Order: sequence, then C-alpha cells, then structure tokens
Amino acid sequence: MPIQTAYAEVERLVDRFKRLSTAARKAYNEDNTRKDFIMPLFRALEWDTQNSVEVSAEEKVSRGWVDFSFRIGGVPRFYLETKRISEDLTGPQWVRQAMDYAWTKGVTWALLSDFERLRVFNAEWKEDNPLRAQFIDFGVDTYLADFGRLWWLSRPAVRASCRSATSRASTRGRMSFIGGRSSASEGKRDHGVTESTEMLQISP
Repeated sequence: MPIQTAYAEVERLVDRFKRLSTAARKAYNEDNTRKDFIMPLFRALEWDTQNSVEVSAEEKVSRGWVDFSFRIGGVPRFYLETKRISEDLTGPQWVRQAMDYAWTKGVTWALLSDFERLRVFNAEWKEDNPLRAQFIDFGVDTYLADFGRLWWLSRPAVRASCRSATSRASTRGRMSFIGGRSSASEGKRDHGVTESTEMLQISP
C-alpha cells in the first residue's frame, strides 16, 4: 500500500470519528472501539490484523493478558492495550498495566489507545510516575499533521528497523530494535523523540 493511501485511510478514520456526537462516543464500548477505529488504524499502517501470527489478540503474559501483540518474524515488536472511546488514558493504572505487560516479556514498547489518543511508552524507563515514560503522544488532531512519526508504527517501518538493527548487530554484537531489550534506556532519558527516521529506533 502506498504511504499516500495509508494517509488517506487514516484521514477517513479521523473524519468518521470527528463526526460522532458526544453521546455516540460515550456509547462506544471497548470491543466496538477496536472494531471501528483502532484495528482499522493499524490496518492502514499495513498490519494484517486478521492474521493471528502477525497480530496476536489476548496474548498471555505472566501478570495477565495483553490485548494485542504485534509481531515480525514471530517476535513481539510492541504491545497494544486498548480502551473504549472517552476512557481517561491519563490514569496511571492503565499506563502501568501496559508497561508492566511489556516489561515482563522483554518488549520495549507499550502502546495505549482509545483511538482518540494513541500513547507510546518505553517500558524500560522505570519511573515512579509511569506517565514520565511516554515517548510519543498521538491524537485525532495530530495523526495527520504528525503522520511521518505515526508511520514509525507501520509494519514496513518496523520491519525495516529490524533489518537495520540486525545488520548492526552482526558487526557490533548487539541489537537495538523493537521487541527486545534496546539501547533506549542506556543513558538516554530525555523522554523526547529520537532524530532517527526509523520506527522508534534509538541510534547506537
């Protein structure tokens, strides 16, 4: 899918969401939020959400069940916890839940979304306040304006990042890509956005 097509799909989802009345938003439960908005968003980012090998639902972790595991080559690259529209995603309990699931399984990146917002956290940043581990915060008003960074979450970008990191590992003996323990927490706690153009990859 050309990136322009992906942009148009996200634009369509944003427009559909913004047309919902306040009452309609409040009526959404979590399952319908996933079905109508969150999963279509990741399909637009070229993830095969119908393929349980690539996007695994209700995956078991030691402390519970993570909503979705996004995989490349059978390896989890990030976890996604979903909530219903209008859920308060600033609640530390939701952030801590997502991060704990990821950290327990050695997955660096934890995502939390009700579609109205999509928050990306680094599970390796152990903070007393889990909100300080936020890496990027997207929303319906920024998905399009910040589409370049949103594309970091796409399957092509994640796959390219994995290949790049694997190549570096062959020469440096270590890897720093989504899904495993990365170099993101090694002396880098600016909680900002890396200048890398690749998906959430911290330069060595």
